Amino acid sequence: MHILQEKKKPHGVKYSPREKALFKGLPKDGKHTTTQKLVKAVYKNSPPFHARTAVLVILRRLINKIEFNKEPFRIARTDGYGSKPIEVWLEEGGKQ
Repeated sequence: MHILQEKKKPHGVKYSPREKALFKGLPKDGKHTTTQKLVKAVYKNSPPFHARTAVLVILRRLINKIEFNKEPFRIARTDGYGSKPIEVWLEEGGKQ
């Protein structure tokens, strides 16, 4: 099971509430999900107009923090291509 660990070390970076909400929206079994589904996970009731763009910024920050904190997993994603939703998933084996 993947859990974001709040680092007790002074070198760890804490995760924001939006990053935690986005992480909760990711399937833990390695299945792919889209940015559209992550928008619903982060913004429960009424997402802002540019919600997908905001989620991609949150996702990029979360990926960088997971790398920096050397979590035992990583978030992988497909490349963006126009209006096609980006797919995101969890993979085992982050940087140790």
